[in-house]
Amino acid sequence: MKQKYLITLIVLAIPLLLLGQGSLIPPGPPAPTMKTLDQIEARTAVNSTNTPGDANYLYVISQSGSYYLTGNIDGAGGSKGGIGITKSNVVLDLNGFQVIGHNANAIGIYGGSGVVRNGSVTGWGKDGIFTHGTIENIRADYNGTTGLGSGIIAEDGSYVTRCSAAGNSYMGISCFRNCTVSDCHSEKNLVGGISLDGGVVTRCTSENDGYNAINVFESCIITDCAVTHGGISAPGRNNNGTLYAVRVSGCTVSSSSGNGITTGSGATIERCAVQSCAVGIITGTGSTIRGCTVGGNTNYGFNIGDNCTLTDCSATGISGGGANGFNCGKSTALSNCTAQGLKIGFVLSDHSTAQHCVTSNNTSDGITITIDCNVLNCDACANGGDGIHLLGLGNSNNRVDGNNASNNVGIGIHQQGGPDLIVRNFARNNASGTNYSPSSGTSVGPIGTPHSYQPVG
Repeated sequence: MKQKYLITLIVLAIPLLLLGQGSLIPPGPPAPTMKTLDQIEARTAVNSTNTPGDANYLYVISQSGSYYLTGNIDGAGGSKGGIGITKSNVVLDLNGFQVIGHNANAIGIYGGSGVVRNGSVTGWGKDGIFTHGTIENIRADYNGTTGLGSGIIAEDGSYVTRCSAAGNSYMGISCFRNCTVSDCHSEKNLVGGISLDGGVVTRCTSENDGYNAINVFESCIITDCAVTHGGISAPGRNNNGTLYAVRVSGCTVSSSSGNGITTGSGATIERCAVQSCAVGIITGTGSTIRGCTVGGNTNYGFNIGDNCTLTDCSATGISGGGANGFNCGKSTALSNCTAQGLKIGFVLSDHSTAQHCVTSNNTSDGITITIDCNVLNCDACANGGDGIHLLGLGNSNNRVDGNNASNNVGIGIHQQGGPDLIVRNFARNNASGTNYSPSSGTSVGPIGTPHSYQPVG
């Protein structure tokens, strides 16, 4: 019975399936479903119709908005600049094109506030770009052809990122106060590479930009930058003498006839490496240096102001040991530092302390000290002069305690002047035949000979 009903339903459904289902031909082409670029961001082409020029510029942007290039702009050696911007909130996309000066005695892109990005500005008689805001992915080369000109100049509070500047007659990238420069490269600019009145420079590189490869005057943070054939300078001071905080971190400097890293007072320098410069690191008073290495410098490894602190730092020399490792101002504290292959390892001025430091294979003394210094638990071995040399300047009152001064060419612990406290030290096998040479009036702990030390067990 059920089978009979099923057959009946199928027979009744067949005519319905054969009925027409309507035309399969679409009534017209599909309507667009995506928005155009102008609907997303209305943009205006830079041309003589939309942005007519004036007496100073080939093109002038006089309204806020978004603009783009459709081709190169050529100054053709005239006296006009490329693009003048007279309003704020302008976005200018060079769209991969060039703004070329061909020695025009003018500025490539000038004025306004907003964003300039994605192209190159080259060959202008003055500056390449002079603006305020964000400058992104710009190449600014060989500007200043008729005088001093920088590749990029950015006003207070600007952000310059992923830009490059080469061969400009003044600075590569020059910024005013409170600016940030990130992921940029400068090369072979005549006066310097990257210069800020104050702000942040991070992940930037410089080659052959001279002593002022990276130069920040006032408050600044310089991090993770690399400089070759140039130096980093952060004086932390303006023209009125006001001091500002400075931090230099994770930077490398190499192969400069000038100094590697130079800061003013109160600076923090950490995790930096300087190789083959005149002086590796120079600081003013009250600075802190942590985890830095210098090597192969021709004058000093570290040249440090008064009241500074150095921790976990190292200095190595060049063939012949012509440079001192640590040249320290008064009241300096050093801990866990090493100096090897130099002239004098550590030069300590009055009231300074070195503890848990190692100095060896220097051509002259391992450690020299003056007045009221402490040398505690240090190794001063295998040096070409004395291990530890107390220079005897005035009433010295030094404390030399718990050190090892062995295998030096000169005297293990050489004390001149006094009085001083010299206790619990170990000195042997110094080539001069004298392990200790204390002066009269000095308090010296018991001195044993190597034969008095017996093996245990």
